[in-house]
Amino acid sequence: MLVLLSLIAGAVFLIRHQHHVLSSEALPTAWTVVIRDRTLGEEAVRLTRPAVADVEAVSESVLASRLSGYVTRMPLYEGTRFKRGDLLATIEMSQSGGMRAQGNSLEADLAFAKSALMAEEEHLQRSRKLYQIGGVSLEQLQTDEAAFASAQARQTLARENLHNSTLVAPFDGVVAARLAQPGDIATPGKPLLRVVALGPQRVLVDAPDLMVVGGLLLDGKSYPVRPWPEATAQGLRRWEARVDGLMPGSKVDVNLVTYAGRGVFIPDECMLNTDGRHADLLRLPADGKSPAAVQTIALLASGEQGAAATSAGLVGARIACASPDVLNRLAGGTSYNISGAR
Repeated sequence: MLVLLSLIAGAVFLIRHQHHVLSSEALPTAWTVVIRDRTLGEEAVRLTRPAVADVEAVSESVLASRLSGYVTRMPLYEGTRFKRGDLLATIEMSQSGGMRAQGNSLEADLAFAKSALMAEEEHLQRSRKLYQIGGVSLEQLQTDEAAFASAQARQTLARENLHNSTLVAPFDGVVAARLAQPGDIATPGKPLLRVVALGPQRVLVDAPDLMVVGGLLLDGKSYPVRPWPEATAQGLRRWEARVDGLMPGSKVDVNLVTYAGRGVFIPDECMLNTDGRHADLLRLPADGKSPAAVQTIALLASGEQGAAATSAGLVGARIACASPDVLNRLAGGTSYNISGAR
């Protein structure tokens, strides 16, 4: 029992001694923070936010084979430009002894069909003259007429095959993708090339649906935007611009204009607790010595450069600018020095 009482008494003594030591120590010094000041004024303001946009073709076409055969020529590669009417691909209906000359067999088929048609036409004319004088029967004349019609059909088919053996450019454009290679088997409807027209391309970018987008900046140029009519992911809204000289299927870094007009520009380093619609400013007194006052303001818009606000009550105001931790200490009443002030 005596041991327990001794331990308790010793603990009480140690606690009182530590309290006395701590109370006798000097309080920590409140360090003065260094800030920069900014005087607000009305000016032309443009705010932007970075984004990644998708480039899509305004006009594109997938060229497909119209007959069965082998792809023998595809002279253009991805990114190659062409003019309307340029040869894009050649298809042969057969292969023997390797690749054949462009259109050689089909041209021979057409020449043979023309020759056969001329022979059948001459034979039919003789039969008609003989029929008029009773030299041939009606059945023979009808047989010759059927042979002539068959020769006409063979010539038409040979001409269509020759026409379909080559794919030509439907417009001025660029090759976006080769969907087949020379030596591949081609069947009717099989895609061979995807081509896109030259000129303005569609630039699509998603932004939060609450963000007001007033334009798009790319390579130092400004482009108008319009809302994309198709649905997008929840909470997002898609915007479209038309830009020349881009390759469909690529991605480009752009800046979305969130505000352009007159207003009071406030840099990010001069705001606290901003949510894009409101922010806290630390207004400095005229003497530059009294404590700073916190003022909550409404924002017109925000961007990566800062924010814009209406001029009412802010023109001529002197505010503090510093890192967030310094501004928080300043809002708590910490003394300050203004950088560059004498």
